[in-house]
Amino acid sequence: MTAIASDASASGATFETVVRQYAALVPAVVIAYSLVIDPLINLQPVTDSGLGGADQIEKSTLLAQLLIPVLFVSLAFLSTIVYPRRWQALLPVLVPLVAFLCFALVSATWSPAPARSFMLATYQSVLCALLALSIAMSGDPLKIFRNILWVFAVAMAINLLFVVMRPPGSIGHQGIYPYKNTLGGAAACALIVALAHIGNRGTWIRFSAVAVSAIAVIVLVASESKTAIALAVFAPAAAFGVLYLSPRLNANAMLVMAIAGGAIVSASVVAAQIWLFTPDDLLRWMFGDPTFTGRTNIWAFIYSHITEAPAFGHGYRGFWGIGELSPKLHSEIEFIRATGSSHNGFLDIALDTGLVGLLLLTAFIVSTLWSATRASNGRGAAFLFLSIALFVLGRNMMESVLLWSSFFDNLLFVLAGLSAAYLASERKTAQPYLDHLGGRTR
Repeated sequence: MTAIASDASASGATFETVVRQYAALVPAVVIAYSLVIDPLINLQPVTDSGLGGADQIEKSTLLAQLLIPVLFVSLAFLSTIVYPRRWQALLPVLVPLVAFLCFALVSATWSPAPARSFMLATYQSVLCALLALSIAMSGDPLKIFRNILWVFAVAMAINLLFVVMRPPGSIGHQGIYPYKNTLGGAAACALIVALAHIGNRGTWIRFSAVAVSAIAVIVLVASESKTAIALAVFAPAAAFGVLYLSPRLNANAMLVMAIAGGAIVSASVVAAQIWLFTPDDLLRWMFGDPTFTGRTNIWAFIYSHITEAPAFGHGYRGFWGIGELSPKLHSEIEFIRATGSSHNGFLDIALDTGLVGLLLLTAFIVSTLWSATRASNGRGAAFLFLSIALFVLGRNMMESVLLWSSFFDNLLFVLAGLSAAYLASERKTAQPYLDHLGGRTR
């Protein structure tokens, strides 16, 4: 009987281990679909467009319609057998995230395309729930990101091959994606994830991280995406600076970021007054175009529609992509009539869900940044999470990404926020014991 009980116990432990490994693999599968599988299924010829979000040829989404529900249902079922670990640790980030998604679902009631709004809000909710379940069930966010490193390794290898074998568009390479900015975003994310793993103790992981970093830099430069290149430098540098300075200044990392941001804005205003340059001058110098490749025209158009429904918006995803009902068709500018987003995620959230949705999004962002700065465990977790958050926030200023799409960078932001909250709680739980050890040492 003892032997039978022992075998049953070992079998149960093995099953639990397999389930937790599967949970750690799920986010990598979801990101792989967005990063590699979907672009290859819907591979398009080289175009001359450098902006994302424009209306495209009809894409095949059948695999996504099958894959995401299957992953979610399987993980939800397994969570009834293998109980998620410390899921309450996710609450600081999960609560504002759920609040926004619930409001997005409710906004379908006043959307001009209620079925579309409800469907897309539900899909976004399922994606976020899938990531949250994966973290709680695996109990190891760092293993999740190690799996994601391998996905980026494959993505960069494939894109490098396409960069070498295919001709570039008129303004840069696009790799396996429809736009060069998507290639730039993928390469920048790969670089950030790889940089955080270079300090790993495992020789193979460290070597792979260096190789992915090198390939990502080549692909990033080939894309000629100015935004991605600038953010790929700024985000890791800013994250490192904040995490390095805050303990030495004995100041909260969020306060350090706020002071640094205020100083940059103030210095920019003073410089503009001294050298007498305007935002148009700056845009013309950086991009050769004061309209920011058409973005300022879109933003002016969108602002006029935000004021039509400032509190609750037009409904989640209830403005772009709704066919003949879309107000964009009444614009006098052809590019606006053809585009599929505001090219600014914050404007799109304000457009779709109004001030209420924008405030809920802000709460989610602040909680993510707060958790990222506290997720220190001696293995670069805080650097990884904060770098991802800063990069995606910067990219969201130029493209509609955050909680608006199933793009890899949106998934990385959500995953980083929830993972940071999980590890921050782990650190908080361990702190009294560490303090006790410190006292004994003294």
